Amino acid sequence: MKRFLCIIILIIASGVGIMGADNPLPTIEHLDARNGMSSDYVTSIAQDRHGFLWVGTEVGLNRFDGTSFKKFTTQNSPIIGNAVTALLYDESGDRMWIGTKSGLSIYNCANKQFERPPLPSNAKTFNIIALEKAPDGGIWVVNHYNHVIKYNPESGESLIISSENCAGLPDDFLSLLDDGTGNVYIGHHDNGMSIIDLKSLQLERLLHDAADSRSLPDNMVHKIYADHFHNIWVGTNGGLALYNPSNRKFAVFKHDEHNNGSILSDRIYDIFEMNDGKLWIGCDYGGVSIIDLRDFYIFKSAPSFKNISTSTAETKISSNNIHSLFQDSFGNIWVGNYSRGLDFISSRPECFRLIHTYNGDNSALRSVMSLCNGTDNSLWIGGSNAIYKYFPGKEMEKYDISHTTKDLYQYVTSICEYKDHLLCGLNSESFIRLRHNRVEDSKNLRLSSIYPDSNNHFYLGAADGLYRLEGDVISMDKSLSEQMYHLPVNSVLKDKNRRLWVGTYGDGIFIFDSKDSLLTRLHAREGFVSNAVVQIFQDSRGWIWVGCQDGLSCVKDVSHPEKYINYTHKSGINGFHIKAIYG
Repeated sequence: MKRFLCIIILIIASGVGIMGADNPLPTIEHLDARNGMSSDYVTSIAQDRHGFLWVGTEVGLNRFDGTSFKKFTTQNSPIIGNAVTALLYDESGDRMWIGTKSGLSIYNCANKQFERPPLPSNAKTFNIIALEKAPDGGIWVVNHYNHVIKYNPESGESLIISSENCAGLPDDFLSLLDDGTGNVYIGHHDNGMSIIDLKSLQLERLLHDAADSRSLPDNMVHKIYADHFHNIWVGTNGGLALYNPSNRKFAVFKHDEHNNGSILSDRIYDIFEMNDGKLWIGCDYGGVSIIDLRDFYIFKSAPSFKNISTSTAETKISSNNIHSLFQDSFGNIWVGNYSRGLDFISSRPECFRLIHTYNGDNSALRSVMSLCNGTDNSLWIGGSNAIYKYFPGKEMEKYDISHTTKDLYQYVTSICEYKDHLLCGLNSESFIRLRHNRVEDSKNLRLSSIYPDSNNHFYLGAADGLYRLEGDVISMDKSLSEQMYHLPVNSVLKDKNRRLWVGTYGDGIFIFDSKDSLLTRLHAREGFVSNAVVQIFQDSRGWIWVGCQDGLSCVKDVSHPEKYINYTHKSGINGFHIKAIYG
């Protein structure tokens, strides 16, 4: 089985950053009213050719430039209404079409002015529920009631379809799809789905039949969508359906509480195919369900959905009420929540991802100073007045050490698990042994690092140099300390070649051979990321990672330590001052 590398980096006052070398999970960022949006109730998303993202909400239109939002409401612009229901960008005219519950507005993206809709007087627009692009360049304007309109931007002509010229057409509308072959599919509020031949305006009705499992699953049709295989997907209030035009039947996909691979909810509000051929389904009261169309098309089997919700273990969205999905021209995915704003998934998986850790009482673990591998695949975290034991997906166990010294506040600057006890260095100039949360030994020595060299033998990095611990005896390694001018030692490590790496606070890294002779140094004057070394870590491949106050460095070949890669905030690290590394 392929081994995945995961390195956790603690950054002061910023939480925990994760770096994955292979197939990292997507990072989801969140934007809402606190970031300047007019409302957290997102209804629609679009993008113009200038790169601006447009977000429609129940209380205004928003234009996002990647940094901040510009709001358009009836109070500060000519927009016809604040309750935005649909957005469509017309590339040919460089105009954003804006559907609201009060009618239609058009924004000229070139001159940044609102314009009157170019529709004929008999093409009334009121309570717009959807805007859709026709394959021939036309624009469909879907009123909630009465009629739908197809407008041709080139000719200026309009086609109005209602029960007056299409006999039997219900007058309630929710969604529309023009399949490009002369048929238009219309989803109704409570009257199923209609298929209209645009030449003859002949109508075919499809309704839910409780006695037929292959009928439309519900008569409320929120979304009709065609993927690149020309499959017709229908999102209803009773499940997702795949329409087969040859027999006019549906393959229906419903939520099954006993099947984790089923769709999250039966209330489907949006469907969107991403660039990678995966179909994303926005569910109300569920989240996002995803299927790979290539697998579905090739194997013709019932799909297994990959689901993302507020309760997903690793990747969480902000709300389970998903009303809109969109992928921009850069490949980024945007999820519109109807209650919690926007979720953003970058097209480029970040090298570093920030996670937040919480202890049992749900207060944030903010002051993280040290990390250590546990023997049971856990992670020991040194904090303020406490040590925490962390298992992914579980609440952390807390060990209070405030009783170990008289100092009011103390930080665990180093941790090492050895057999059935912990060796801990504290900033209060104490070195303690903990067993079952009881102090069994304490010495006056301010430590920054503890490194197990061999059985019952440890290197101790201290404020005045390097020490050795053998059994219960601590003594300074004078030879190595003098070669390092008795600088503060923050980290110690032996690489796979048994060379000793010593990270100092102020003069970079010293590397010694097995006979304690200095081989080389890594220093800022030669381009190393920083001389203030905090921790040195070796991963399972033998790569050396060095956390510093000003970033991170990686040495992939320990035989050539002068060949390193520096990472800073430009690489995605959420802060400069790295305090600890774990992997």
